[in-house]
Amino acid sequence: MFEFSLQIDQRKVNWENKPLFLINYVCHLMAGRQNPMRPKFRVLRRGICASMLMKKLFGPSFHYQLELRTDFLLTGASALSSSPMTMAGVARRHQTLMKATGRSSRLSSVESKFMFSGQRLRLARRRKGLSKKGLAEALAMHPRTVTRWEDDDRSPTDAELDKICAILGFSRDFFFGEEIDEADVEAASFRSLSSMPARYRDAALAAGSFGFIFGDWVEDRFNLPALDLEDLSGETPDGAARALREKWGIGEKPISHMLNLLESKGVRVFSLAEDTDTVDAFSMWRRNKAYVFLNCIKTAEHQRFDAAHELGHLVLHKHGGPRGREAEHEANQFASSFLMPRSDVLAQLSYVDTLDKLIAHKKRWKVSLAALNHRVHKLGMTSEWEYRTFCIQIQQMGYRKIEPRGIDRETSSAWQQVLSDLRNDKITKSKIADDLALPTHEIENLVFGLANMLSVEGGGAGDGVKRGKLALVH
Repeated sequence: MFEFSLQIDQRKVNWENKPLFLINYVCHLMAGRQNPMRPKFRVLRRGICASMLMKKLFGPSFHYQLELRTDFLLTGASALSSSPMTMAGVARRHQTLMKATGRSSRLSSVESKFMFSGQRLRLARRRKGLSKKGLAEALAMHPRTVTRWEDDDRSPTDAELDKICAILGFSRDFFFGEEIDEADVEAASFRSLSSMPARYRDAALAAGSFGFIFGDWVEDRFNLPALDLEDLSGETPDGAARALREKWGIGEKPISHMLNLLESKGVRVFSLAEDTDTVDAFSMWRRNKAYVFLNCIKTAEHQRFDAAHELGHLVLHKHGGPRGREAEHEANQFASSFLMPRSDVLAQLSYVDTLDKLIAHKKRWKVSLAALNHRVHKLGMTSEWEYRTFCIQIQQMGYRKIEPRGIDRETSSAWQQVLSDLRNDKITKSKIADDLALPTHEIENLVFGLANMLSVEGGGAGDGVKRGKLALVH
């Protein structure tokens, strides 16, 4: 329990469950440290004279005496007055206490803006692809210092923060904000996770976290399609693909636009701009919403298959189930069946005797040559020898990197509509980036490069895109 008595102009005010940012400041002072605003303080043994603090918070006319008694009821936590930590560290202990007692623990925006966030530093560092040691070397500091910052054991000085901003490419404002929901590696479905370097994985996950806050910003202003997915974890991958096609009324016909389909069913689809072919895509659930993140570095056909693969994870593995290679195998089976329904493939391809025949037919399902070769083999239309022969020919002719008779890359209609409406309302990508304290290129990377629609200051006549169910929240 925290008990404060505040004397302002001879009037005594007692607060219960006081504003957390004041608790943070006071406990920070009791620890003998300065806060990020860098005023000078005089710390007394049993009370605190913090006139400069209150003048900054409430104006120069306030004169007060502030006393604090702490009974910190948290197992394993030492008394705050004898355990130096930053305000964010105090806040984390306070949040733990609030959660233990069943009370709200989330910091308000007013409280958060006063505190340096070690979590945000960790996200920015990972997004840059740096380890703690790498950032420490760039700053010419000991790695333990970076660890203490990220653990909220201390805050960087103004000079140190300026260096951090210059190295990581984030503004000062980014590091003083509410805690961001992290895209956790345990919750995300990655392809080839075992062979993926940690720095690429962490950079992609950090981009996913930025996608969360950008998506929340958009949903505060727009009505996006409601989620229309089912838990099909009890089905086989082929059965789940058929069940979902039936639910969505697709039947056996080819899917013309995979991204539009996902977005129309309420899946939040973001792009990644990871300059590595080790990161294909990942998906996850957050607050009962489904998210898919697609890397745009590979072919358009590969991106469509990745989207269907991640859809498989969402419907087959929402509540756990297989992990690792088994889960990836199931998602691949789902994607193959979902994009190339058995009855349609058998109807279109009565037999397969040459690679050219596969090339001529792959445009119907808009899949890669390798994916169609694998599908017809699993359907029993080619022998093991024919399948392996086609695999060798595909590799030798370079078709794994450049598709024959390639298709146009799919992009997001939902983000195009959102950004068009924002442009008409004279909201630029710089304004969005400022609101979120993110670099503008991070916004661009998340929306398939469509943020260039917001480059021009001021409104426009619009692009004539049909709005459909997307509507502005007034």
